[in-house]
Amino acid sequence: MPNKVLEKMFLEAYQSHSDSIFRFIIFKIDNRERALDLTQETFMKTWIHISKNGELENIRAFLYKVAGNLVIDEYRKRGKKDYNTDSLETMSEDGFEPTSNVDELESIVNKLDGEKIMGLVQTLPEMYSDILFMKYNEDLSISEMADSLDVSQNVVSVRLNRAIKKLKDLVSSEIKKYEN
Repeated sequence: MPNKVLEKMFLEAYQSHSDSIFRFIIFKIDNRERALDLTQETFMKTWIHISKNGELENIRAFLYKVAGNLVIDEYRKRGKKDYNTDSLETMSEDGFEPTSNVDELESIVNKLDGEKIMGLVQTLPEMYSDILFMKYNEDLSISEMADSLDVSQNVVSVRLNRAIKKLKDLVSSEIKKYEN
């Protein structure tokens, strides 16, 4: 039986992160009932891990990792495939610059409503939409995203930079539609 300190830590994590984990999952699978089930399963698996192994260094990142793995399992059950075929070398060769486009993107995004932006984000490949969701909806750090996705911080930075560029292009196209 885990001690009271671990139990308290887990309950605090549940209260702090259950809504954001649910939002992360529903953003990915778009089925409320299944998202609730997977959110519950995320916390059950986390509790089992804590019970066996003790305290986690970064429970938030661990929760996102578990949730992401459960979503992947859900995709496999449904037969949905969305694999990342970019290697780190390919991403680095494409001219990665750290997220210098963030301020520019935010000024463009202010011109469109949030619902429209979320629709555009969902049209991006999953590896990009995940990064944007984690960064802007859940305010995860590069380090936390890397832990959650089980990739290096450099890979997260490259993906974030690319995601911002792709979203910026989509948003610019939308703005041009409204201007014409």
